[in-house]
Amino acid sequence: MKMDMKKFQAVIDSKKLPAEFTSHEFLQVYTDMFEEDYTRNISAGKGAFRKLHGPIGSYLRRKEKELGIQKIATNRDKNVKGNLSKCAWWKKTKK
Repeated sequence: MKMDMKKFQAVIDSKKLPAEFTSHEFLQVYTDMFEEDYTRNISAGKGAFRKLHGPIGSYLRRKEKELGIQKIATNRDKNVKGNLSKCAWWKKTKK
């Protein structure tokens, strides 16, 4: 997936995303706002979500300063399948 800084920033700036959020919440809002991008980049087969979500999470981590977010923890949270999995927790640093 080609990471689009403007789209990621739009998600972070969205009122749908709380001041503190998980990567899973980010993905949910991203999917709501840019469904076509999300569905175009999901692959078929086992591990399809991890193959897409992993790079998105890595991008958030690499670009946190530019995006105005800060990683505050790693914890378990329900993923898109409803299973508990390791997940980054973030807070918005820009207002």
